[in-house]
Amino acid sequence: MDIVKLNHRGPVVVLLQRALTRAGIFYDANDGIFGPKTFKAVQTFQRDFGLTSDGIVGPRTWKALKPLLDRTRRYRIKSGDTPASVAAKYGLTDKELLAANPDSAFISGETIIVPDTGSVISSDLAYSHSVMLADISALRIRYPFLGHGTIGKSARKRDIPVLRFGRGPVRIFYNAAHHANEYITTPVLLRFVEELSSSAVNARRFFKMDARRLRGAISLFLVPMVNPDGADLVTGALQANTEAYRYAESIRGDAPFPLGWKANIRGVDLNNNYPALFEEGYEAKTELGINFPGPRDYTGPKALSEPESSAMARLTREISPDMTIALHTQGREIYYRFNGTEPPNALRIGEAMVASTALYTLADPPGPSYGGYKDWFIQDFRKPGFTIELGSGQNPLPVSEFDSVCRESAPMLAAGISQML
Repeated sequence: MDIVKLNHRGPVVVLLQRALTRAGIFYDANDGIFGPKTFKAVQTFQRDFGLTSDGIVGPRTWKALKPLLDRTRRYRIKSGDTPASVAAKYGLTDKELLAANPDSAFISGETIIVPDTGSVISSDLAYSHSVMLADISALRIRYPFLGHGTIGKSARKRDIPVLRFGRGPVRIFYNAAHHANEYITTPVLLRFVEELSSSAVNARRFFKMDARRLRGAISLFLVPMVNPDGADLVTGALQANTEAYRYAESIRGDAPFPLGWKANIRGVDLNNNYPALFEEGYEAKTELGINFPGPRDYTGPKALSEPESSAMARLTREISPDMTIALHTQGREIYYRFNGTEPPNALRIGEAMVASTALYTLADPPGPSYGGYKDWFIQDFRKPGFTIELGSGQNPLPVSEFDSVCRESAPMLAAGISQML
């Protein structure tokens, strides 16, 4: 988590204020502004936990805040308690309670974790890297069977997490937020795996699939935020007094700043940086005058020059998925072709995704396609790969669109799975 202190702003400060509100020591609006009242509440919290009360939220303070961020409580089991009775007390099912405590013997005197009810995904604020990490932590407490790791570091040395649902033979890879101002795709993807995991725990059908059995049928890998530095810039999590922010501002060009930013923090468009007709793409961009770092469309000096795209390529080669989907915004289109190299079953899978919703169409990108992740995957693996342009409007899509984008995307992502079984 980022260190935050007086006069900082952004979504991480909102997370902090919400945690302090849950602790009962902060009563003002969760406005994302680290002002004097937030400072005093932090000092109070630090004193209560025996920490240095300097008002600076660093690693030790974040650690103390973790149960509040995870939205959990501790419960000491009493004589006569059963999983069903304790779960009912807190609005959970016994399956949900036991899933969060897989090693529990459920005996008197034992302390267990009780998650809050409802979704843990932060759907009402700009989704930065630290917000994602907090939500992943909360998600994994509820569903410890979700595998978790990192695929590498971003340019600013931020971890790029990967999640895994299931241990089955069919390997599927979904990823999101190659582009900074498309960060809404990150919580959309996390909400999808949350609903899938909840269905598996409660033995419910998930878009006509047996979610519990899916854990033995598929290995679903998810990289929810390929471009964490760019997302931090767009969402306001990257503070204006940092060197990285000043560099980005210096190469902003005519794009609205920071909302028009698509690239990574070094000014390379990650979805133009893969080795799929890269040289042709580099030449085409150069002819348009796009041959230097900027907010969008610069290919980079060579394919996989960026730590983020390099990490994605490395993971893809390692897991060798049978199918992949990259989430972008916006336009309500699905792209599945690349230079005539797409496999025959790509059209069938694409048509199934379109059939799952009345809003999307199969299409070709609006211009020549070079250097994209989907392009490279189709070219090198000869397996079905898709780009889905979620929602409609202007990037970044407002957080008010989150629920509708989730409703649109979930059946398509589920259809992608079902077509691979």
